[in-house]
Amino acid sequence: MRVLCEACGHAQPPDWQPGDLCTQCGAVARREKRCHWCARLTPEGRFCRHCGSGLVPDAQYGAARWLRHLGADQFVIPDRLAAMDPEQVDHFTRLYQRHAAVAERHVDDVAFAESYLRQRGWAQSLENELLPRLPLPNDDALAALAQPARQGTTAAEQLLEIRATTPFVTTRQLSALARLRLWQAGDAGFDVALGPDLDLAEQALRAPDAALRTEAALVLIHWRLVVSTGPLPLPAVAEVLHAATDFAVEAAVGLALLAAHRRGEAQPVPLAALAAEDADVAFAAALAHHAPEPLLAALPQPGRRFAAALTLVKMNLDFALAPLLPGFNPDQLADLLRVLAWQKQPRPDLRPFLTAAVAGQYDLYPVARQAARELLALAPGPADDLARE
Repeated sequence: MRVLCEACGHAQPPDWQPGDLCTQCGAVARREKRCHWCARLTPEGRFCRHCGSGLVPDAQYGAARWLRHLGADQFVIPDRLAAMDPEQVDHFTRLYQRHAAVAERHVDDVAFAESYLRQRGWAQSLENELLPRLPLPNDDALAALAQPARQGTTAAEQLLEIRATTPFVTTRQLSALARLRLWQAGDAGFDVALGPDLDLAEQALRAPDAALRTEAALVLIHWRLVVSTGPLPLPAVAEVLHAATDFAVEAAVGLALLAAHRRGEAQPVPLAALAAEDADVAFAAALAHHAPEPLLAALPQPGRRFAAALTLVKMNLDFALAPLLPGFNPDQLADLLRVLAWQKQPRPDLRPFLTAAVAGQYDLYPVARQAARELLALAPGPADDLARE
């Protein structure tokens, strides 16, 4: 049956979840509390709608769970708590809270990771998974689940700690996806190799959870990854994104960008994508569609300069490339110079940089230095001996 709002009586959507606000009036649609016996959320009242146990006051929830752990009968716990010395109730509550605090830490870790992602809900799912297991059977089980306090000072460092210490596979994958999102956002404190995070992201593409597969695919089609890391697991990404109806525009842009990167030519994108409110989606659409105006406009932006310049070079568009070259790193210079050499077009405007590069004034890979020699040879100048060495 559809849930009816307790404030206005409006029927809620079929996918309503406990805690959601009414879609009509904005009030809490239904007050819920957690049953001490089955640990499921149930409408507030005298008994649980799932297992039939009498409900206890929220302040006695921990003590009730501890009595269940000690073997108390399902239907006598409320009466026993009502007759119990308050100090004993407090004692049982403290015993339970040791276990609850450990579970809460794992839930907080997931909530922290998903705060950087497109979707939510994994923290609540983990809470629903852990709470029925509390209290844990013994101190050894409690110690095995306990986590050290986070020591990192940046979000990337804290996510790395979570990834390294969590016993839950999904949490590990979510923390890796969150770290990749931080890198994609240009986080200044992020200078760690991406390899382990990318491996976990690719594992998440095969996860049983459809939402996690979608999240991983959305991370892997981000323009910064496509431009900088080369080939991705395209068949798996494409399969997931074709089913990602909630992110249809972003998915279409990502698939177009992957195709453009692989084929080296412009790809069609949804018309709404080039003007999308999400700046990353709009920029990815410009990269995939080879739209010159937004790419030229992106050249002054350090985080997008290389991707825009590389695409403009592939488009054979004339723009002021020479002043930008000294600011690129060796990997970026290698990509740019290889494309320019492959085009086999004279570039006299680049002669000062190419001459200095061949002379060793810039840090270049051997393949990039050879490309620079080839470019100089296409438009030789006076006394251009370096190009013939």
